[in-house]
Amino acid sequence: MYESESFFALAREGSKGVPGKDVALVGGRLLVGWSTEGANRGGHGDRVIVRTDGLEFAEVASRCGTVVPYVRLADLPTDASPTSAAVRHTIGWLEGAGEGFDVLVVLRSAEDTTLPWRPV
Repeated sequence: MYESESFFALAREGSKGVPGKDVALVGGRLLVGWSTEGANRGGHGDRVIVRTDGLEFAEVASRCGTVVPYVRLADLPTDASPTSAAVRHTIGWLEGAGEGFDVLVVLRSAEDTTLPWRPV
């Protein structure tokens, strides 16, 4: 067992494909809630961190039982930004704030594997 395990989810307000998808209701639950609530229920991690560029998203994620340590700058996420850039930025921010961890699990709320069914 690791000393500190954290789950990390991205919730981008500026999505051009489906704007607001992470806070949309899907199957009676917020899309971001499917992955973050599952991580919280699993009991394996110390915390679930959501990284977002939107104040509304931060509020919604907090209601889902997650930690939203900051709202990132709007110029950081783009359609071309790789997930690895977001992860590296957040790791740097957490380490700078003295928030360490041994394991970081990245949750992708828009991936169909977190939904209660498989879309066709």
